Amino acid sequence: MCGISGLWVRSSSLSRVELENIINCMTDALENRGPDGRGVWIDNNNSLALGHRRLAIRDLSELGRQPMLSSCKQLIISYNGEVYNTEEIKRELEAIGRWCKGHSDTEVILEACAEWGVEQTVKKLIGMFAFAVWNIKSRELYLVRDRFGIKPLYMYLNSRVILFGSEVKTFKYYPGFQSEIDIDAVSSFLKHGYVASNCSIYKGAVKVKPGSIIKFNSDFTYKEIIYWDALEEALRQKQSIRYRNASDYIDQMEKLINNAVNITTVSDVPVGAFLSGGIDSSLVVAIMQSSSIKRIRTFSIGFEETSYNEANYAKEIAQYLGTDHTEAYMTSTQGLSIVEELGGVYDEPFADSSQIPTLFLSKLTRQEVTVALSGDGGDEIFAGYDRYFVHNSPLMLPFLNQKLRRIIGNNIKKIDKRTWDVISRSMPSKLKITNLGYKAHRYADRVSANPIETYLKNMMQWQGDYNLLVSKEISNNIDREALYNRHFNNYIEEFQLLDTTDYLPNDILTKVDRASMAVGLEVRVPLLDHRIYSQAWRLPLDLKVDKKQGKLILRKLLNEYVPEHLFQRPKMGFGVPIGQWLRTSLRDWAESLLDQRSIQKNEFLNPDYIQQLWKAHLAGDNHEYLLWNVLMFQAWLSKR
Repeated sequence: MCGISGLWVRSSSLSRVELENIINCMTDALENRGPDGRGVWIDNNNSLALGHRRLAIRDLSELGRQPMLSSCKQLIISYNGEVYNTEEIKRELEAIGRWCKGHSDTEVILEACAEWGVEQTVKKLIGMFAFAVWNIKSRELYLVRDRFGIKPLYMYLNSRVILFGSEVKTFKYYPGFQSEIDIDAVSSFLKHGYVASNCSIYKGAVKVKPGSIIKFNSDFTYKEIIYWDALEEALRQKQSIRYRNASDYIDQMEKLINNAVNITTVSDVPVGAFLSGGIDSSLVVAIMQSSSIKRIRTFSIGFEETSYNEANYAKEIAQYLGTDHTEAYMTSTQGLSIVEELGGVYDEPFADSSQIPTLFLSKLTRQEVTVALSGDGGDEIFAGYDRYFVHNSPLMLPFLNQKLRRIIGNNIKKIDKRTWDVISRSMPSKLKITNLGYKAHRYADRVSANPIETYLKNMMQWQGDYNLLVSKEISNNIDREALYNRHFNNYIEEFQLLDTTDYLPNDILTKVDRASMAVGLEVRVPLLDHRIYSQAWRLPLDLKVDKKQGKLILRKLLNEYVPEHLFQRPKMGFGVPIGQWLRTSLRDWAESLLDQRSIQKNEFLNPDYIQQLWKAHLAGDNHEYLLWNVLMFQAWLSKR
């Protein structure tokens, strides 16, 4: 895992000294992503420069150093990621007479590109990757991103320059880059907690799409090549369903998951795993331990607040499997220390509050290992999120038509939130519900909605016509048309696909990449193997879900290693008591960022409206998610 950077200027308007200074600054801005080494390369025409920061994982020698030149001297690469099937590709290359000097995956990818071309090579790769390849002879530049967007890659272009890198902050070192904040990106962030996939926080800079190659020609024209598309692959596999015996599907999936986990443990440095005690991470750890003669290292964190604490479940799983387990409990004081770092860790505004425990867990894990496996991707691929099943719940009154449900919802909202909270406080202790007002109004919104509306509301943290932005209303960055252009005959698979293409790369994978890379930890995600994805879409729906829960096939596979009572429980997620912390240990920090003068400086947000929200939250209303987005935007602005 590493950090890459680069620029291609259209004419030799920059001297070699200027170009070298820019690429050095861009590269060094990524030091946390690659603390073990650095390298830069500038072409003879002083028009293109590549930079690389190295986190040494495979082939720790100088033979793994980047940017790396191919044996034919025609291609040079700057690469970030891990490709797990390089031994197989290496044997193919050797069979036709192309040999590698070392054993890094970088060299195998580079020589494969030289032999077969970039597009054909990328289709062979199993893993996570983002890289730039420069063809010295034809003066063509390729920017490549993996199928799911596990590894980040940004680009910016105008008539004079092409900039690219692992993080968008590197672009600021090019003198012509304006660093102008895009108000649409701000709107996207405030609504969803992350910047949408079709833009970046800065005008003109965009993310390279997952599963795509951007090919730039010598005249700066370019084309986008989609080598893999999650929607097209899902549709293709659904059409190939053959209703065999259920055990055939389970056996095939078991082989794929075992292979995916085992190939992701290949490393020249110590490897461990995140263990939450949930189904996905427990299955990954169980397979790792069953394949190892040594006790593998596992890591988890907990909270003093029992409603957020999963550490005891993780500990029970670790004890049963016999792993070498490390756990740490995160206090609100430690939370404050982590929070103060977040504005500098995320190079774009980011506001999933589980970023706090993710950074804490990454720090804990990095003390012992350099690589950690996680269970990310299981919820999207195997339908694990509770929101997929909300509309099936009896509480959602599915036996009533929508008109009646809307009437019920409207009547619930006629009672304001504070009155609901008063009602809760007057109830016997066993029946009291924390934040009843917030929950009652949220329930009212859900019971009034159809499944599509429910999904949209679940994916939005700001809803309604709020007077939040000074210059415009918050736009809706989830494509409603995609929801109505139904590809499947059930909502669950529609929502899986939307999460795979939006929420997964822009929230989950961004969160883990930035938090882990901030401490020089490589996190691998074996369940996001495209072969598993393809097979999962071939599964009949009843092997993935029932009316109340998903991941049925993963539960069955995990039960082969672990007794069911150790993992069969309601899903908790990886959250923190952020609402409570904002009223206590984080209050001073929050108030400094929400100060009216501080907000007025950025000219984006309405300070009066935000102050109203803050005072209401302190008084007992629950506005934690709304306020967290504002706080993370303010924190990012203070560090940029």
